[in-house]
Amino acid sequence: MPNKFTLATAFSACANTASFKEGEKVHGLRIKLGDDIDVCVDNALLDMYAKCGSMDGAFMVFQSMDEHTTVSWTTMIMGYAQNGYPKKALEIFHQMRRKGQSLTTLPSYVYF
Repeated sequence: MPNKFTLATAFSACANTASFKEGEKVHGLRIKLGDDIDVCVDNALLDMYAKCGSMDGAFMVFQSMDEHTTVSWTTMIMGYAQNGYPKKALEIFHQMRRKGQSLTTLPSYVYF
């Protein structure tokens, strides 16, 4: 049975090869495993959807997450920016600030 490490690796592989359909299959498996998964797996899932151009899918996952890390916020901002939605990228950035994220949570210029 796959664990969080194999799921995160599978999502990364799908993201790096833009294998959207395979990524959706792995997402289905992640859903079957339930809440026994950590934020790192969900961040890899966000990245897969963003790199495959499905920001609707990424947003759905983002909304369902219990916690958002710097990686979560940055993945969403970059995903929108790289997929041609600069205004939405800025909205997510401002949403992050409104949520009271500390300065240590701000996306790094290194990512951009």
